[in-house]
Amino acid sequence: MLETQPPKTAWYRKTRYIVILAFLVILLIFTFVPLESSPPKSRNQVALDRAVDYFVSNYNETLGLIPEYPGSHVYWLSSDNYLASLALTRYSSSNTSTMSYGDVLFAALAGYEATLPPALMHSQYSALNSTGGYFDCSANYVVSWSSGGQIATGNGSAVLMTTVNNQGPSCASQNYADLLFLQAIYYHRVGNTTAAADYYQQGAKDYDGRGFVDLANEGSNQTALSYQTYKVALYVYASICLGEQASATNLPTAEITLLHMQSNSTGGFATSYGSGITPTSGVNTETTALAALALELMITPTGTC
Repeated sequence: MLETQPPKTAWYRKTRYIVILAFLVILLIFTFVPLESSPPKSRNQVALDRAVDYFVSNYNETLGLIPEYPGSHVYWLSSDNYLASLALTRYSSSNTSTMSYGDVLFAALAGYEATLPPALMHSQYSALNSTGGYFDCSANYVVSWSSGGQIATGNGSAVLMTTVNNQGPSCASQNYADLLFLQAIYYHRVGNTTAAADYYQQGAKDYDGRGFVDLANEGSNQTALSYQTYKVALYVYASICLGEQASATNLPTAEITLLHMQSNSTGGFATSYGSGITPTSGVNTETTALAALALELMITPTGTC
């Protein structure tokens, strides 16, 4: 004999209708009330994020450092890793993982530099983060504890290098745009606004509408002129740091030029470009770090400089 189901009670039907009605109400609420979303990132923020990705992607965990360029076996304490650590620690106070990379780089640098004499720690870029100013001509040094200047990294060998400004004071007063802007930043940091403005104006005069023509490349044939991206980054940085945005008529063009130098594939910035404002070289860490520092001020003009 087949069993028959008891008839559904009234309370069962009522409960079912209440559940269905509640579901429809919730559906209608989410249909007609727009969901909050984050605003789209600015072009500058996207460029900065990609530059930070470059640092993270190329970080060597064995050495605690970033190479000169992707795939390089040369690692520069100064200026590459010093500048990269500075850019990473200024990137975003809410991004703790990225700030940790900056802290690790600083710690690695401190460990390596602890073995160096003080005379080999004078860098022009200390103007970006301290009241120390070293603007003598520079020289490159191998930092090594083994013959041949190489150390084991676990998957090959690496050469540690550093650039030191200890070759006499002649370069400080000469027409090198990078040194002029760094001296402007230095005097701004120590409160000498007159000297800061003077050095800044000297450097800004070297801009020819595309890039900087200074002692390093003056006299070159215009069609074969090679502009250096890092000098554009320093111009942008110094302009914002000194509050010169209103008077620096070339600043908007320089900012666009800087963005054009970023590689779509790596996020790094090309070291040089020609009169057509197109890269003529590959990317490297020093240029990318200075571009990142400039972008950080472009995004937050009242930030640290």
